[in-house]
Amino acid sequence: MKLYTNVFPKDLIFIVFILDRVGRRKPLLLGTIGITCALICEGAINSQNPKGERHSLSIAGVFFLFLVSAIFSWSFGPISWVYMSEVMPMQIRARGNAFATGIGNWLVATLFAQVSPLGLEKMGYKFYFIFVAFNIVITFPVIFFFFKETNQVSLEDIDLLFGERALGTLPEHLDKEKPGLTEMETREEVSGQQEKY
Repeated sequence: MKLYTNVFPKDLIFIVFILDRVGRRKPLLLGTIGITCALICEGAINSQNPKGERHSLSIAGVFFLFLVSAIFSWSFGPISWVYMSEVMPMQIRARGNAFATGIGNWLVATLFAQVSPLGLEKMGYKFYFIFVAFNIVITFPVIFFFFKETNQVSLEDIDLLFGERALGTLPEHLDKEKPGLTEMETREEVSGQQEKY
């Protein structure tokens, strides 16, 4: 426990200071790959050492579990909080963050904490491969194809990044594009009209 509490907070501090240099997508993609590889190794080790009788394999198993935690602490751990707050539309940002925190974090963490001991007891090493399959089939493709890089993008431009107009709380009559104007010209005109209000 001492090792865990001393090492992994340092990983978190490290990523906080370089997050704006490396972006959001890259650590998430690399984290998915790293966690998947570590879980494959963990499952393979446990398949050869189901009762924990081989000391060297038991040490290797503990190492890979710590490795999963280390990778999580510089990828999904901090970035999930940053990314969810950045991608929510301005109009629902507060409620969206509350929902994502309550459902996406607390509920899922509670579910994992309740299900994992049962899964490990009933399935043994095969339980790790459920997470491996989930990462390969769902997590990596979703991040790769649907997560856009939000690093150094203003909150107002996030909506534009995801295909919406970032109007925030502008009056309703300004929420219309004029025919023949490019997206940039429309944005400049809207921001110019916003200054009048």
